[in-house]
Amino acid sequence: MKLSANYVYLIRRAAKENRVSVRAGRSVPRPIATSSSAENLLKAVAAEIGLGPAIEILSGERAKVRAVIGG
Repeated sequence: MKLSANYVYLIRRAAKENRVSVRAGRSVPRPIATSSSAENLLKAVAAEIGLGPAIEILSGERAKVRAVIGG
């Protein structure tokens, strides 16, 4: 198979234009869009791990937030 130099340059240019930039660092979680979906997620987690452990986790997170905001 023979390729002309122009064809090779066209392929290279197309490859550069189609590249996706990759960010360095850790990924950022996507926010939950609505409060009702957040509530549903919270209910599902509580159902999965149990209400007691879920409350303990939430209490711990509340303490962390209060420590940060000074409340």
